[in-house]
Amino acid sequence: KVHCFHMKDCRIENGALKQCPIGQGMFDYEKILKIIKNHNPNAILILEGTTGENILPSLQFIKEIWSRI
Repeated sequence: KVHCFHMKDCRIENGALKQCPIGQGMFDYEKILKIIKNHNPNAILILEGTTGENILPSLQFIKEIWSRI
């Protein structure tokens, strides 16, 4: 059973994928988190590639979706 998920996001810049803070890219987090929550509502989510001043907004982004789904 999977208990831990590395969460990341990305966008396309100049024709190439570039990692960005969660919630600022093109990943469909509503769909992703719904699958994770249905599979394991106690899953551990690790923010990968989200640092510094982007941590709190990304965490709030995930919490808002998680509570709604």
